[in-house]
Amino acid sequence: MSHWKAGTVQAWLEVVMAMPMYVKACAENVKSGKVLLSLSDEDLELGLGVCSSLHRRKLRLAIEDYRDAEAGRRVLGVIPRWQEVNEKRLDQKHR
Repeated sequence: MSHWKAGTVQAWLEVVMAMPMYVKACAENVKSGKVLLSLSDEDLELGLGVCSSLHRRKLRLAIEDYRDAEAGRRVLGVIPRWQEVNEKRLDQKHR
């Protein structure tokens, strides 16, 4: 992720994370994957307009997974932690 250019970050946000509503703000505020890796919860809310705490959690977990993988602390697993957030949300909707 640290070597990603802005277009790759935007594609990841739209396609992988399924959050196209934040792509415009991302294009304006996140110029690289290195910048994305440094974002705090407050940056996600104020800089990208991610008001949903669930969306911020999903993004934080994904960013942390990539950060840890790049640092050699963990290899991305079959079910990343941010994907578990999606599954929990789906479980709650279908109860």
